[in-house]
Amino acid sequence: MADQLVVDQERNVVIVDNDLVPDPWKGLFTNEEWLMHDIVVKSTYGFLVIAIIAHTLVYLWKPWLPNI
Repeated sequence: MADQLVVDQERNVVIVDNDLVPDPWKGLFTNEEWLMHDIVVKSTYGFLVIAIIAHTLVYLWKPWLPNI
């Protein structure tokens, strides 16, 4: 998925279509990079949730910390 480039010959500028990227991040990301960033962030959060659930279940089964 490539960004659409619009070339304005009269003003000698190239406009990149970054409609998916929030305004503060438009200088850093194109649409394609923003979608990849979104996948990486959501995957990291998903892994974190699974790890927390797994650690909680194992701790309930066999606590590894002494009783306080």
